[in-house]
Amino acid sequence: MNRPLTVIQTVASISAEYGGTSRSVTALCSAIKHVGVRPRLVILDRRDIATTEILPEDSDIEVRRLPAFTIKRLRIYHAFGIRRVLTQELRRGDLLHSHGIWLHPNHE
Repeated sequence: MNRPLTVIQTVASISAEYGGTSRSVTALCSAIKHVGVRPRLVILDRRDIATTEILPEDSDIEVRRLPAFTIKRLRIYHAFGIRRVLTQELRRGDLLHSHGIWLHPNHE
Protein backbone atom coordinates (compact mmCIF):
# COMPACT_ATOMS: atom_id res chain seq x y z
CA MET A 1 0.00 0.00 0.00
CA ASN A 2 1.33 3.43 -0.92
CA ARG A 3 1.58 6.08 1.73
CA PRO A 4 0.51 9.64 0.94
CA LEU A 5 3.09 12.18 -0.18
CA THR A 6 4.12 14.37 2.76
CA VAL A 7 4.92 18.02 1.99
CA ILE A 8 6.55 20.24 4.60
CA GLN A 9 5.54 23.87 4.15
CA THR A 10 7.79 26.50 5.77
CA VAL A 11 6.90 30.13 6.28
CA ALA A 12 8.15 32.81 8.65
CA SER A 13 4.71 33.60 10.02
CA ILE A 14 1.02 32.87 9.69
CA SER A 15 0.14 36.13 11.40
CA ALA A 16 -2.96 37.86 10.06
CA GLU A 17 -1.04 41.14 9.94
CA TYR A 18 1.08 39.75 7.08
CA GLY A 19 -2.03 39.00 5.04
CA GLY A 20 -1.53 37.30 1.69
CA THR A 21 1.32 34.91 2.38
CA SER A 22 -0.14 33.73 5.68
CA ARG A 23 -3.54 33.19 4.10
CA SER A 24 -2.11 31.52 0.97
CA VAL A 25 0.15 29.06 2.79
CA THR A 26 -2.52 27.87 5.21
CA ALA A 27 -5.08 27.60 2.38
CA LEU A 28 -2.55 25.59 0.34
CA CYS A 29 -2.12 23.17 3.27
CA SER A 30 -5.88 22.61 3.38
CA ALA A 31 -6.17 22.27 -0.41
CA ILE A 32 -3.41 19.69 -0.83
CA LYS A 33 -4.84 17.66 2.06
CA HIS A 34 -8.11 17.38 0.15
CA VAL A 35 -6.31 15.75 -2.80
CA GLY A 36 -4.54 13.16 -0.66
CA VAL A 37 -1.27 14.90 0.20
CA ARG A 38 -0.23 15.05 3.86
CA PRO A 39 0.80 18.66 4.66
CA ARG A 40 2.92 19.69 7.63
CA LEU A 41 3.46 23.37 8.44
CA VAL A 42 6.62 24.73 10.10
CA ILE A 43 6.48 28.33 11.33
CA LEU A 44 8.48 30.65 13.54
CA ASP A 45 6.81 31.35 16.88
CA ARG A 46 7.55 34.92 17.90
CA ARG A 47 6.14 35.11 21.39
CA ASP A 48 7.37 38.66 21.83
CA ILE A 49 4.57 39.96 19.62
CA ALA A 50 0.87 39.30 20.06
CA THR A 51 -0.87 38.49 16.80
CA THR A 52 -3.87 36.66 15.46
CA GLU A 53 -2.87 33.67 13.38
CA ILE A 54 -4.48 32.34 10.23
CA LEU A 55 -4.55 28.59 10.86
CA PRO A 56 -5.30 25.92 8.24
CA GLU A 57 -9.03 25.13 7.91
CA ASP A 58 -8.39 21.48 8.79
CA SER A 59 -7.54 21.31 12.48
CA ASP A 60 -5.74 17.99 12.02
CA ILE A 61 -2.97 19.58 9.92
CA GLU A 62 0.12 19.53 12.11
CA VAL A 63 1.69 22.92 12.79
CA ARG A 64 5.21 22.86 14.24
CA ARG A 65 6.26 26.08 15.93
CA LEU A 66 9.91 27.01 16.32
CA PRO A 67 10.62 29.49 19.11
CA ALA A 68 12.07 32.64 17.57
CA PHE A 69 13.87 35.36 19.45
CA THR A 70 14.00 39.01 18.51
CA ILE A 71 17.31 40.84 18.49
CA LYS A 72 15.86 44.32 18.84
CA ARG A 73 19.09 46.21 18.35
CA LEU A 74 19.51 44.60 14.92
CA ARG A 75 15.76 44.50 14.15
CA ILE A 76 15.90 40.80 13.28
CA TYR A 77 14.59 37.56 14.74
CA HIS A 78 16.16 34.14 14.80
CA ALA A 79 15.14 30.56 15.58
CA PHE A 80 18.08 28.60 16.93
CA GLY A 81 18.24 25.05 15.63
CA ILE A 82 16.12 25.63 12.54
CA ARG A 83 18.49 23.57 10.39
CA ARG A 84 18.17 20.61 12.79
CA VAL A 85 14.38 20.87 12.85
CA LEU A 86 14.05 21.07 9.08
CA THR A 87 16.38 18.08 8.73
CA GLN A 88 14.12 16.13 11.11
CA GLU A 89 11.05 17.18 9.14
CA LEU A 90 12.59 16.07 5.85
CA ARG A 91 13.26 12.62 7.29
CA ARG A 92 9.51 12.37 7.93
CA GLY A 93 8.46 13.99 4.68
CA ASP A 94 9.02 13.82 0.96
CA LEU A 95 9.21 17.43 -0.18
CA LEU A 96 10.02 20.81 1.35
CA HIS A 97 8.09 23.81 0.02
CA SER A 98 9.74 26.98 1.29
CA HIS A 99 7.63 30.14 1.14
CA GLY A 100 9.36 33.50 1.15
CA ILE A 101 12.82 32.38 0.13
CA TRP A 102 14.26 35.71 1.26
CA LEU A 103 12.97 35.25 4.82
CA HIS A 104 14.58 33.72 7.89
CA PRO A 105 13.27 30.13 7.85
CA ASN A 106 15.28 29.58 4.71
CA HIS A 107 18.68 30.69 6.02
CA GLU A 108 20.85 29.70 8.94
